[in-house]
Amino acid sequence: MARYVASIDAGTMGVRCAIFDLTGKQVSSDYYETPTFYPRPGWVEQSAYDVIELAYKAVRGAIAKENIDAKEIASLSFTNQRTTMVPIDKDGRFLTNMLIWTIVVLTDI
Repeated sequence: MARYVASIDAGTMGVRCAIFDLTGKQVSSDYYETPTFYPRPGWVEQSAYDVIELAYKAVRGAIAKENIDAKEIASLSFTNQRTTMVPIDKDGRFLTNMLIWTIVVLTDI
């Protein structure tokens, strides 16, 4: 029987999973900092693979902290940084790190 909803927030500094009961009360959460790279002045990058792995880890951690049965979670939402992008190839593999706070200028369209 569904008793909870879960939410993942992958922000600039880290990834958090919060689990709420059906009245909206937070019953558990877990958080991990995301490794960040600064390859050049003004450039900020993160690994999409790191963010995905940390999301899984945060969900597992939030479930474990309160001994929640995953079958009791009715839904899961995910939010990520709004201006982050990561190019992928035709097979869905990431080509680079995620580019944080990106402004894309398209030319020669």
